[in-house]
Amino acid sequence: MTMRNASHKITVCEILRDINDLHQGDDEHDKRVRELLFTAEKMAKKMDQKLFEYNKKWDEEFWKENPEYKKKLEKRLKKSYLTGKKKKKRRKEK
Repeated sequence: MTMRNASHKITVCEILRDINDLHQGDDEHDKRVRELLFTAEKMAKKMDQKLFEYNKKWDEEFWKENPEYKKKLEKRLKKSYLTGKKKKKRRKEK
């Protein structure tokens, strides 16, 4: 999962992605917000995995349906969408 994805349900990660949608500028503030949101999404995924270890049905009927799923996914898959994920720097070849 990434900030470019969308969920059929309104989950914690989906709310973080919605906030990311609001911070698509190139200024330093938006870049920093996207970095923090990317980190928060990874943390939420780890928490979900841990809860699943304790109870396989922990989130059954927990989240509301996301009626704008397709619209959000299409928006986030565009090339211009920014995720906050830092690009790996290429090492110079000698």
